[in-house]
Amino acid sequence: MKKIVILITVVLLSISAKAQFFDESVRWKEATIEVYPKEQILFFTEYTIKGKTEIEGKEYFNLYCDNHLSYYIRETPDEKVYVYHPKNKKEYLVYDFNFEKDKVISYELFHEDYNTQALKIKEVGFEKLLDGKNYEYVYAGSKRIYSIKFIKGIGSTNGFFYHMYAYLIEHMSRTNRLCEFYKDDVLIYNYPVNYPMSIENTEESNSVIIYPQPSKNIINFKFNTEDVEILNIYDQSGILIKSYNVKNKSIFTIKNELNTGVYIYHIKTKSNKTTVGKFIITN
Repeated sequence: MKKIVILITVVLLSISAKAQFFDESVRWKEATIEVYPKEQILFFTEYTIKGKTEIEGKEYFNLYCDNHLSYYIRETPDEKVYVYHPKNKKEYLVYDFNFEKDKVISYELFHEDYNTQALKIKEVGFEKLLDGKNYEYVYAGSKRIYSIKFIKGIGSTNGFFYHMYAYLIEHMSRTNRLCEFYKDDVLIYNYPVNYPMSIENTEESNSVIIYPQPSKNIINFKFNTEDVEILNIYDQSGILIKSYNVKNKSIFTIKNELNTGVYIYHIKTKSNKTTVGKFIITN
């Protein structure tokens, strides 16, 4: 009889291990390093989950980026994680935590001009994190992406669904890194990120003032230098949304042109100096 009880206990623990990973008990922070020809910049993004929303008959958790509702996330019993992209009005497979060596996982990219990319699992193992528990991980990659580490219940160490972005910003490379991951306010994963904000031939940090922040439908850029020429606006996936000629302007206003979300601005001057940062548009 004891053997039967032990067997049942093991089965129950196995089922428990496949419970919801991403819910209101977790939050995490990522670092993004963007490298331009004459500039490097570091910024952080915080992710939290609050409340639920029903979309097309499916129940999702609300996923916030920097306190702004950006995506919707749900999980299935077979350990797959899906994100609904409100801009594209489409659901994407983000993670498949059913790890198996040599398994090939296909993801739909967050871009209408691109289809899918396939990642083959190359290595499976276990790693003890800060809570003292062992977490299963894999290394997976493709011809385009050599290798990405995925940790079950946390995701990619390169950043949440980073492997699904198709970055198209010209003359820029981007590196994402998961910095912190909390479960029930307990830090279970930590990777310190320290990096210079800029290098030579860049504008001072006060070369542009953006207000108000966050903004509902009007945002102003006040330039504290006279040779500003181009203002480019990108979304979080690196896609160019708007490009403005701001030559000879000290203040430039964008009104009712951007949807709610987190955006990256890139300002170019006549002397080839650049300033990069981010801003938020709310409902």
